Order: sequence, then structure tokens, then C-alpha cells
Amino acid sequence: APRGVHKVIDGEVVAIDLGSGVYYSMCGPAAVIWDALASGLSTDRVVEHVEATHEVNGAEVASDVAALIDELVAFELLVAGEPQTGALHAFGEGLAYETPVIESFTDMADVILLDPVHDVDATQGWPHRLGADGVAEDG
Repeated sequence: APRGVHKVIDGEVVAIDLGSGVYYSMCGPAAVIWDALASGLSTDRVVEHVEATHEVNGAEVASDVAALIDELVAFELLVAGEPQTGALHAFGEGLAYETPVIESFTDMADVILLDPVHDVDATQGWPHRLGADGVAEDG
């Protein structure tokens, strides 16, 4: 299963890898592709959706969708063959098509990893994260 969470905010997808603390930003066609995948569309339907929302067609779109899917799988944000379900958001229509890009950021990784959803010392609570030995790390 994917080890992250995502949110669509004003047409931008922000996805967070809860295992590493890296967060990702996708705008434009990349956000449309992510959203379509998250709603459960097949790869072929994602390509059709991007073509329809951006008034573009051709092999370039199919190639770009496949490349972005490969990146998402490599980042472990998407698990190949694992069906997703969700609502398809309405954004991206009428925008010029450009090669989908996913940006990654590590500047907040330490803070994200200290989020209370992670293992913490029961006696000290957050933000005292448990170390590999089960003892709270000094921070």
C-alpha cells in the first residue's frame, strides 16, 4: 500500500511520504494525472482525461502519463496494480499542456517524521520520537 497521504489544494496536489518525510508538489497536467489515478481511472482513461482537459492529443500525452506513473511508483506514492477509488476533481480544463513535473522537497522531513501519527515515547509523548532501540531520542 502507498505510505503517504495527499490533498488537492487549488489545483495543486501535495503528497507526503510518511515513511521518509519527503513531500511532493504536482501542478498542471501532473496534478490532473495524479487526481485521475487517485479516482481509479485506468492508464488509458487517464490519457483520455488529460487530452480532454488540456485540448491536446497524441503519443506525447501517453508517454508523459507513463513516465509520471513510473516516477510515482519509484517514489512509492503509487503502488502498481493497486486500485484506487476517489472523486475526480474538476480542474485543469483549458490550461496549456506541458510536460508533467513532480517536485520533491526534503526541508520539512524532520518535522513530518515527528508528527504524532508516528511512534512516540508513551511516557514523554510528542515530540519525543522512539529510537530504533525503543527509547526516546533526545531532540
